Amino acid sequence: MKLSTLAPHHIKKFYNKLNEGYSPKTIKNIHGVLHKGLQPAVTLGYIRVNPAESCKLPKVVKAHIKPMDKTIIPTFIKAIKGHQFENLYLVDLFIGLRQSEIIGLTWDCIDFDADTIFVYRQYQKLTGGYKWATLICAFTICGTLSPCHPFRPVMTLKPYRKTSVIIQRPLQWTPTPTLPRQ
Repeated sequence: MKLSTLAPHHIKKFYNKLNEGYSPKTIKNIHGVLHKGLQPAVTLGYIRVNPAESCKLPKVVKAHIKPMDKTIIPTFIKAIKGHQFENLYLVDLFIGLRQSEIIGLTWDCIDFDADTIFVYRQYQKLTGGYKWATLICAFTICGTLSPCHPFRPVMTLKPYRKTSVIIQRPLQWTPTPTLPRQ
């Protein structure tokens, strides 16, 4: 197809095909790349208007994050008891990292003296396998979460730093244990 014949309905048809296998957020990202890629053609006079300009995109619905209810936390803790990643689950339960951030932790992220966890990368599944990805906005988590809560995530991991392979290499992640039905 020639650039001069590209019309909004062609782009919309393309987005409709993408809608069958991709999320609205992915389609929005593709739209952004396409729109930006066509803009120089407008600037240089190859086309009068950007055909991606008038395309309606599928609505991106932000997932509502629902933390565990305090009544289910004891059940969860009981369910993970003895699991090889029990301490990692506990740390994540109380600090709420994304899956890719928690499996991206390595021992160099943990400062036992300062009682902090420095999250600066993720371990992501990308085309061709798993890869490290550096976070644009790295952050530090302090040891004690609040004066009212005595849980100290860093200290939960301390006994394992010499013996465990939990955070010495990227984890082979397994799904969270299934909680018993109430």
